[in-house]
Amino acid sequence: MKKERHGICGICFHSPGCGAVIHFDNKGKIERLSPDPEAPMGKVLCPMAESATQIIYSESRIKQPMKRKGPKGKLDFEPITWDEAYDIIVKKLKKLKAAHGPETIGFYAGTGTYERAFKDAFQLKGSEIYLASSILFPFGSPNTFGVGAPCYTSLGVLAPKVTMGSLHIDMFSDLDNSDLIVVWGTDPSTSTPPEMFHRIARAANEGAQIIVIDPRRTASAKLPGSMWVPIRPGTDGALALGLSHILVRDGLTDDEFAENWTLGYKEFKEYVKGFTPEKVSRITGISPEIIEKLAKEIAHAEGASYVMYTGLEYTKSGVQNIRAVMVLWALAGQLDVEGGRCFTRQENRIELNR
Repeated sequence: MKKERHGICGICFHSPGCGAVIHFDNKGKIERLSPDPEAPMGKVLCPMAESATQIIYSESRIKQPMKRKGPKGKLDFEPITWDEAYDIIVKKLKKLKAAHGPETIGFYAGTGTYERAFKDAFQLKGSEIYLASSILFPFGSPNTFGVGAPCYTSLGVLAPKVTMGSLHIDMFSDLDNSDLIVVWGTDPSTSTPPEMFHRIARAANEGAQIIVIDPRRTASAKLPGSMWVPIRPGTDGALALGLSHILVRDGLTDDEFAENWTLGYKEFKEYVKGFTPEKVSRITGISPEIIEKLAKEIAHAEGASYVMYTGLEYTKSGVQNIRAVMVLWALAGQLDVEGGRCFTRQENRIELNR
């Protein structure tokens, strides 16, 4: 007998995950996943959801520990039990620790470790939750590496923490109430969670202005009334500083906020004097006229928010690129306002292991 159950798609690393309806066949095996419109993030599923049955039932799936029995690079492995695998790992850890100390060990975390309860494990007091950063702490090693190094650490941890004192997960863009949405360095139509693009499309159809800053003309740039601003890859930070230059030059900054809630505003104003529209145009390939227009659109919008990701991270200045955009939003008065870039209430965060 076929049946359905409501759940969460956990194929990618986005938490809390997209709501899904899981369809089972007559033998109780998953047949397919479909969207669950009643779930907070369930109105649409990305193409990865179609691979659920392959991931679970593939003949190539590794279902138990595999130990190499041949030379490195030959892919010659044999299956062993979990107890055997744990014994090998523990003996090796103890041997390395005795010989070289605990810090000789490092841990690499993939997206499969993004589950929140796992992140909480062994967390040090006052530290931030990030990947499985604490898994080796009881062993005595702080060394953790992971997939987030090139594609999340800048946006999710470093830039917001040193700029706003919070993490990316502590903020959100109020897209549903935005008059202006800037899609900067990302393509929501192909990224996850997929519902983001549908929210942007709905906003465009309801009259919101969409500006896409990207070398590629993505699906967002093809929405009704959208403005596409192609940019030379890696120059996003210069553009953000140039936009701040215009806000300062034309008196469009939220001075009350800057004077009372920021550090280094005087020095920042002096620094961005060098980022004139003409200079930024030579760096980014965007005309001075478009740069002027961008600055004024952001400053005058009754609620401007942004959707931003890896396009700003994949450079040697990823953290500073993102910080420049965050500072721009604050100076434009678009921080923590309706339709802008907002903060979540910290008291609403649930600590799963505490």
